Amino acid sequence: KVQTALSRESFAMVPRSAVETYAKDIANCLTDVVCLRKAGQRFGVEFVMWASTVRQGSGWKVEIKLRDTATGTELGQQTSQCDSCAIEGLLPKIGESTVALASNASGRDRSDLEVRSEPSGAEVLIDGQSLGNAPLKQSLLTGQYALVVRKPGYVDYSQQIDVKGGGPLVVD
Repeated sequence: KVQTALSRESFAMVPRSAVETYAKDIANCLTDVVCLRKAGQRFGVEFVMWASTVRQGSGWKVEIKLRDTATGTELGQQTSQCDSCAIEGLLPKIGESTVALASNASGRDRSDLEVRSEPSGAEVLIDGQSLGNAPLKQSLLTGQYALVVRKPGYVDYSQQIDVKGGGPLVVD
């Protein structure tokens, strides 16, 4: 049922064991942004969604997270719970949560962020996640982000940015 819900949105569900066997880069990268970005580029994947299940008494709790591979930004999280059912009883709720997360992410546009610094080589962080060093050009989902540009020996530069579709956002 979850696979059916996902297929409506042109996503595929891959069991973690298959990911670990065939795409170890992604399985090991769920929390490492640099690794996640490289794996996303390697496999042509924009988003990674994963679920964790926890047995609670006679029921189950499932937490689903969606992350943007370009920046590591967590795009959403949904929790489903069934206090007295088998895991199969959660499948409709998991399907709904998964489709909601995927629809929200796939419906957003992307735009480029260009960051330049003088001197070059300053680290660029978006929402606390390092994207690399300036000069940097990175595709981001539209939305608001906390930008920090820092280099040892210099004062950090911090700014809230609003990435909108229609052209690059340049920060000097």
